Amino acid sequence: MNTHKKYLKSTLIYTVLGFLPLAISFFLSPINTFYLKTEDFGIVGLSNLLGVYLNIFLIFGIDSAFSRYFFDFYKKPKLLNAYFSTTILSLILFSVIIGILFFFFGHDILNLMFKTTDFTLYPFAFYTFITCVFSLIMIIIQQYYRNSENLKGFAFISILNLIIVTGSTLIGVVYLKYGALGNIGGKMIGTLIVMLPFLLFIFTKIGFTFRFSYFKKLLVYGFPVSLYLLIAVMFDNYDKIAIEHHFDLSKLGIYNLAFTIASVINVFLAAIQSSTYPTLYKNWASTNQNDIYQIKNTFTYIHLLNCIVICVVIAFSKPFIEYFINESYHEAINYIPILCLVFIPRSYFITYSTSLFYHKNTFILPIINLISLGFGVVAINFYFLDFGILGICYSVIFTKSVQALLSFIAVYFLENKALSNKFSLGKLHIINLVTVCIVFLSIWINRLLPDLSFVESYLIFLLPSVVLFSIIFMFYGNQLKQLLSLVLKRNG
Repeated sequence: MNTHKKYLKSTLIYTVLGFLPLAISFFLSPINTFYLKTEDFGIVGLSNLLGVYLNIFLIFGIDSAFSRYFFDFYKKPKLLNAYFSTTILSLILFSVIIGILFFFFGHDILNLMFKTTDFTLYPFAFYTFITCVFSLIMIIIQQYYRNSENLKGFAFISILNLIIVTGSTLIGVVYLKYGALGNIGGKMIGTLIVMLPFLLFIFTKIGFTFRFSYFKKLLVYGFPVSLYLLIAVMFDNYDKIAIEHHFDLSKLGIYNLAFTIASVINVFLAAIQSSTYPTLYKNWASTNQNDIYQIKNTFTYIHLLNCIVICVVIAFSKPFIEYFINESYHEAINYIPILCLVFIPRSYFITYSTSLFYHKNTFILPIINLISLGFGVVAINFYFLDFGILGICYSVIFTKSVQALLSFIAVYFLENKALSNKFSLGKLHIINLVTVCIVFLSIWINRLLPDLSFVESYLIFLLPSVVLFSIIFMFYGNQLKQLLSLVLKRNG
């Protein structure tokens, strides 16, 4: 029970902190859809897409390496400070090199990536580059606080960045009325205001140290991860590339709104990972049955919460779009439920890939994503594109499912015993399957009966939540009753 309390507490904190930016985006969505045209939203989407690719080449996977090797140094403060400093300086070194290349070849890169010429090197791409550099530094600092279980430090930098970036973005969009430029430039200015003084504070505290041995360690672990992430980014975002190439910026803006709302689920998954990551790694090598039981409970926890959040997001997306979003964006409601289902196979990949990360078999991850990407590209060009943007949404589910299947196969051959010990998901397979089926049923009913009233349509989208909670209570009713009884007893 102590473990559950620890997970609940840390997950709650990380969820709140991870959800705050998205919550702010929700509250600002009516403002953004009023001040930003759908084309402007499309440009902001391209900026986010470019930022995702830049993040790969700016950091080369050293953030993953920093997290993994953190636990080799956390009992030795001086060595940990040197490792922390080396990681940040390595990121700055990569940023300088990539910045020089981007200065000379930026136009060619943008022409290769995007069909539109509205997204220019300066100011859009330049502002995006600066934002990425300092956002990545913040991520390294957040990882340091998270792995140190310093929730106060993690919370302080997260909330401060959120407030300043949100404020500067609002000034650019609402007060100055600069449209997409106000949004992208506001993010850059806000990030600089937070991170420049914070970076100075960090180096004052830990010292200014660069050790080549640590740099080599970061690259050896991180480079395969960066290849994996590059391919992962390609197939995570090929849907947006396809929309930008085959449709227009307006459609991309609407799709980006739908994707943003569905990404609430990703925030919860990231929060769950942050809260369970240290315990999983500490217990993974253990043969103690209690430790193995903890690992299985952790995966149960991940999958159950994932399904719950999926159904809740689907239930509330309809009224949110209907009452708070500009009418020109209402088409997004057609895509949100489908995009939410993407996180079912995503939760399986998170489960099985844990073993690959722990055993440092990171060279397998790029292969998994490359094969998944190949299946996705073939599927979208020869089948799914015929169904328009809805088909692209379905293709995302398809590629994520291929990724989850390949990760399962890899673990099956590399760690066969772990499948029965650590990955015994049991009833969770049924819960995931039921979630997928009932969501698809809700989508099809709404599609087949277009004349439904708003209330009737909303009740149909509420159906997955009702069915899911009923099944969870049926399978885990006794555990829930025991937990509730214990809480009431302690409160009493």
